Amino acid sequence: NYFEQKMALLVETLNSDEAVKFNEELEFLSGKLGVSNNTSKEQRLLKQPFVGRDWLMENVNQWLASPSREPFMIYGVPGAGKSAFSANLAQFNPNVLAALFFEWDHSEFHSADAVIKHLAFKLSATLSDYRRMLCNLYGNDDEKKKLEQYHGAALFDHIILNPLQCCIDGNRGTGMIVLDGLDEASGEIADILIRKATQMPNWIKVLFTSRYDTITATRFKG
Repeated sequence: NYFEQKMALLVETLNSDEAVKFNEELEFLSGKLGVSNNTSKEQRLLKQPFVGRDWLMENVNQWLASPSREPFMIYGVPGAGKSAFSANLAQFNPNVLAALFFEWDHSEFHSADAVIKHLAFKLSATLSDYRRMLCNLYGNDDEKKKLEQYHGAALFDHIILNPLQCCIDGNRGTGMIVLDGLDEASGEIADILIRKATQMPNWIKVLFTSRYDTITATRFKG
């Protein structure tokens, strides 16, 4: 019957050589980067009722289709629905390449290096050519030793920016990275992410959300 056919197709897909290799590469990178695919905040947000915001989604789509290289910033007071919008965007919009949801009380977001490695891991799950470049970097002992010497902005360049710029952008559509709750990240992390957002390849744009405060606004304009 229909259900049995679909289940058989699903099992076949999950057991395919491509799927097995994908899981092996992600497991390898998870170990090398020291990160896990933690989506707890995102899953909590997706359980909440979410309606409207059509106007905001339209603005995001227009920005994504425009030639502008500037990041898209969504400001709002606490409880305005910024994170709920980001979660739904990340879950249902196929143009989202990676999403991070900052939480000030989570130790994994206190270190710039940890945030950069989390973002690299998220991107590796959606970009196969980038994932293989990262596997090659961390699979080479000499390169791995070099990477251990880099921190902060330099680490971002070596494991995110440089490999992405080597990816062929031929007919690739424009994708976006969603970084939610910038105000909950440390100043060092916010500075790096804002600065690097405009240096990404032409086919990648960055969307931020944040509470409005003078410090964050100054960094963003800065």
